[in-house]
Amino acid sequence: MAMNPGDVCPQCKDGLLERTTSGIACSNCSFELEVDEIVKQTQMAKVTTGDYVFKPKILKVTIDEPELGEEFLRGLILARQNNNSDYFSDLIDGVNAILEPWRAARLQQELAGRRR
Repeated sequence: MAMNPGDVCPQCKDGLLERTTSGIACSNCSFELEVDEIVKQTQMAKVTTGDYVFKPKILKVTIDEPELGEEFLRGLILARQNNNSDYFSDLIDGVNAILEPWRAARLQQELAGRRR
């Protein structure tokens, strides 16, 4: 659990945590945390809940057909409008990279058909 100035002391439960030059300390007892310990706890709090620790996973997406890829891309773009997560931008870039060779080949075919 991340601790901030103004929180109740986890040791004595009476005092409040105050900011010090080296980190935070309790106003009533000898409890003290240095900045590097606070940073470590804050980082762990982002990925921990109870006994469970979240571990990063890789998500693989297989695009079997270009048309389905284009449809998936439209869905991602629509979803990004409702959510500013960086994951959407990364997914959109990845799908665009997969579809780019197919788009270039299709464009070449269309241009060759117009020249005839």
